[in-house]
Amino acid sequence: MRVVGADGCRAGWVYVALDGEQGWAGGIAPNVRALWRRFQVAELILLDVPIGLKEHGHDERACDVRARRLLGARRSSVFPVPCRAAIYAGTYDEACRINMERTGRGLSKQAWNIAPLIRQVDELLRSDARARETIRESHPELAFWALNGGLPMAHYKATPEGEAERLALLRERFPAAEAVVDELTARYPRRDLDRHDVIDALALAVTASGWPEHITSIPLQPEFDAYGLRMEMVYGEVQLTAAGGGTDRILDTL
Repeated sequence: MRVVGADGCRAGWVYVALDGEQGWAGGIAPNVRALWRRFQVAELILLDVPIGLKEHGHDERACDVRARRLLGARRSSVFPVPCRAAIYAGTYDEACRINMERTGRGLSKQAWNIAPLIRQVDELLRSDARARETIRESHPELAFWALNGGLPMAHYKATPEGEAERLALLRERFPAAEAVVDELTARYPRRDLDRHDVIDALALAVTASGWPEHITSIPLQPEFDAYGLRMEMVYGEVQLTAAGGGTDRILDTL
């Protein structure tokens, strides 16, 4: 499989891998190392997880700030990323205290709930140079923004309307999109993953299928953290709509 998109779910990481010829494979990996072992020969793996963490300071990662500017009504899906020490804390209260001391910000429960996924990826990338070249950060709402011509999704992803608009965009690029979602959600119990987890993973895989010519990132020149990890979000080349406001609108926001 040439490219992979993966999203965190209750059972680990739900992934969709594409071969470039409309073929696909999907499943759940219990952790990111298992995902990496399976797809080490992939050209690109996009994960919906923060990669590259601040050690301290009041400034957020530039990619998070810029993504919110682009996403409008969906901006709340990009939450402030904890500092590295907070991610490695033993409890939520300890993480909140550390993050406040080092960044001046509290820590949302949403961010703490995915701390195990962030730690997995941080540990893997800090220890494996080849993984650092293959695994990159993306964000499903940014992926859909790009697929939608520079316009954010109108509806929240976990609603019927939100699912319908996202699947419609995916079918334009990958006709089997709905079959992928149906098959994977039928294969695993609801306690392991939701339909929107699969849709998000597929959005990242479809985005990755444009590698390398048709994907870019914010910022164009990424920041790097203390361990040399990129702080960026990868997304697909935007085919601008008239309603999207044209190239100048996007350049102004970035």
